[in-house]
Amino acid sequence: MARIEQGQLAPASYNAGYIVLSYIVSLVGCITTLELLHRRTSRLGLYNWYLLITSSITMGGVGIWCMHFIGNRAVVLAHGQPEFQIVYSPGFTAVSFFLPIAVLMAAFYILGGSDKASKYYIALSGILAGLAICGMHYVGQLGISNYKCSYNVAHVVGAAVIAVFASLVALSVFFRLRATWTNSWWKRALCGAIMGCAVSGMHWTATVGTYYKSKGVASTDSDMLSRNQTVIVCTVLSCASCVLLLIFAFIANRSRKRSRNRAQQLVLACAYFDEMGRIMVTPEGLLPSRKITNHYVEKTFGAEEFSRTHPAFLWVFRATRNWPTLNDLIGGMKHHLVSNPAARHYCPGSGGARDEDVDLDLDFSIVFKELFCVAAQDLAQQIHQPLDKLGVLYEEPMSTGSNPVALTKAQRRLMVNSVKGDVESNDIPYYFGRGQFLFVTQQINKQEVNHFAANGFRFAAIPQIAEILAKNMQTSTQDMQIRLENMLAYSQTENLMRPGVHVTCFMLRPNVRKGFDVLVDRSKPNQLPSVQLPFDALSQWQAEILRKMDNWTVQGMLKILKNDTSYTMKYEQEFCQDFYRALSKLVDMVEDPSVMQARFSARRIMAPCQSQGRGSPPGKCTLLPIRFINNLQARGANDNLDYVPLRFFNAQQQVYTGIADHESFAHQIHREFAHCIDLSQKANLFSRGEDKRATPVLTPLYPTARTRSWFRGADRKSSVVRRDGSTAEKPLVSNPAFGGIMVSNQVSVDISELQTRGSESSLEMNEMGTVGEAGVASTDMNTFVDELFALCRV
Repeated sequence: MARIEQGQLAPASYNAGYIVLSYIVSLVGCITTLELLHRRTSRLGLYNWYLLITSSITMGGVGIWCMHFIGNRAVVLAHGQPEFQIVYSPGFTAVSFFLPIAVLMAAFYILGGSDKASKYYIALSGILAGLAICGMHYVGQLGISNYKCSYNVAHVVGAAVIAVFASLVALSVFFRLRATWTNSWWKRALCGAIMGCAVSGMHWTATVGTYYKSKGVASTDSDMLSRNQTVIVCTVLSCASCVLLLIFAFIANRSRKRSRNRAQQLVLACAYFDEMGRIMVTPEGLLPSRKITNHYVEKTFGAEEFSRTHPAFLWVFRATRNWPTLNDLIGGMKHHLVSNPAARHYCPGSGGARDEDVDLDLDFSIVFKELFCVAAQDLAQQIHQPLDKLGVLYEEPMSTGSNPVALTKAQRRLMVNSVKGDVESNDIPYYFGRGQFLFVTQQINKQEVNHFAANGFRFAAIPQIAEILAKNMQTSTQDMQIRLENMLAYSQTENLMRPGVHVTCFMLRPNVRKGFDVLVDRSKPNQLPSVQLPFDALSQWQAEILRKMDNWTVQGMLKILKNDTSYTMKYEQEFCQDFYRALSKLVDMVEDPSVMQARFSARRIMAPCQSQGRGSPPGKCTLLPIRFINNLQARGANDNLDYVPLRFFNAQQQVYTGIADHESFAHQIHREFAHCIDLSQKANLFSRGEDKRATPVLTPLYPTARTRSWFRGADRKSSVVRRDGSTAEKPLVSNPAFGGIMVSNQVSVDISELQTRGSESSLEMNEMGTVGEAGVASTDMNTFVDELFALCRV
């Protein structure tokens, strides 16, 4: 072989194997980079800075630098003579490694972590990425110690255009898909392939136009880096990038599997909305969630279905408005769940409960309350929020895991095998049973949005994310979108009435399962259909006019008000006409002919209304009700009105901000969960003269079916009248602070008894099939719903 003299051009050829390998290395680096950028949610926060630095390293260090040196390994000079192959200067080689990382860090920082990156930012970042590719290449070429490189200008320009254009295309497509939540893994991989083409295309376009003039330096110099040494370094970095990709794949697969499993469980999830109506999700497009219990088995709640009318749901619905009260009890709840064998069976991580394993003697409602509070605390920690800012429970649980299409092939095969050929069998194995999702929701401000983004959460438009959520929760996309839109409306305001006087329709319909349903405004399901009168309060003479029509039917009132000439004063006539117009408007709103038989009550009912000032408790408005109990065959609601369970509607009136019911509920919580007081608090009881040798009982006695039967019909509390006129409650258990027997009383009342019941009866005692789940004396304050219901018995 001829020697290459100093200043002589070395002939070049290329190894096809290393050319392919260089592109694969670049592809791995680019895909890893886009996976990291996909998870970036903001410019702020340690989490996002970690992703920014790591993505810059994987792109600059692996996608560009490693590709360059493995690509140069494909360059064979002087017909492959070992002493004339390329060697590198360590200094320029090190600079060429850090240069693209620094430039790309600036480019990716400009892009930020928002879903809709500005097109100007994308253009600037694409240009910077192209320059990083070109800059690294030529700085790396400067590091060649034994050759002086010269370049064809056309190839230099062409290489720069390829680098910038392909980078722009890859980043534009990637962020376009990311913004619309259609960037599945293979689409991100395709964007990575385009980015890899930018790197490889630039490199080989420039390399073909490169000429190598020998400097007369031997390639065996020990101070230089051989091309084999650089390949070893590149291999190590590429393998690290592959490991990172495998970690991402493992996390994604585990997240999907966990999401599918949770569709069969009882789960608490966050549904937070920003001011633009977008919902907060994880980078994978899932809602932050925690298991309440391992597996949702309907038998655990007894004969009554777990829905928004279940006493346990009503309890947690109110509990989420009283987080500060529960905060100090959750540690004790967690201890009791672990220490009690019957309750531990339902704790997340204990293996779950099958139908055949359910302890029908255990009152799961009590266990559920503790499990819910513990899950809520865990969820708050997961999203880096204090518990009292977790949000409030949405008004209805959502059934999940009911979409067979969402099951995997293996799951469907197991399900088919489980029925043993009985094609008419409707039995489904417990592990494919229906699940329930409960949602805590709230609307957050811009500052809170930035806080969550800094901690790794994204915000997505409901139409874009609904399909992803529906697939993971195994329900229909349409139902999911409707549910999310309803939660958005629910989180925005409490929908209280305006101050003043309102004519209100209180229409009941017996429920085929239990109790009654009440007609409500569909857009404001916590409010009755009503029409406001044009004055702020009723005067004495106005009340006297209405008193004359007390217990009249609506039909009779409209007839009299329209043609009545008995009132000669102009202001009396104007009042009658105002009332006539309001009542007519209410009748038109209800769109039910039976409303004409509803009876009017002149009794003024006081209901919560909008507060007068920001931050102040709700005020009081006056309701003038018409009431009617429809029959079971009554037609359903219209587009504007809907029927909701009366029991839940009553609970909605007990959760408004600043009302006195919260204090009453807080007292109930402390009595019901007195056994969960921390040991330090229990010690205070002994220090006040109790027997110091006594050992507190830390394991609660959960109520069972047997204990409930022992106390059926017993009084839940008694009151002792003090000299000062106040009352002191006497609990069933003498020392509830150390755990006691909880009692439940079940009462079924036929609708025919409504007319014979006294007005003093409570709402709970008059609903059909009402079950009172109780372990403590109920001290709930009456709401205006109780008063309206009492009018129906008159």
